[in-house]
Amino acid sequence: YIKFHKYSLLPDEMFFQTIIMNSQRQESHRVIKSNLTYTRWIEGEPSPVVFTSTDFNELMNQSDKLFARKFDVKVDDKILKLIDDRLSKECEYA
Repeated sequence: YIKFHKYSLLPDEMFFQTIIMNSQRQESHRVIKSNLTYTRWIEGEPSPVVFTSTDFNELMNQSDKLFARKFDVKVDDKILKLIDDRLSKECEYA
């Protein structure tokens, strides 16, 4: 894996998928062909939008998504705390 991805741009974004799909137990894993990550792109931009605190409500309304990207604590260090606090409260009531 390391040798194959030595010159890859983002090998960390495919690590787990590659390991699971190449494992001996691969046949026991069901492939879900839907994206569970919420990402907002601006047309023509090479990278997704960095979410900030102002995007909190938008992120919380993505009930069909398990993950979101992209966050950067250098841009906004509050958004991840807001999400953690909300999810902690939801776990308390579950």
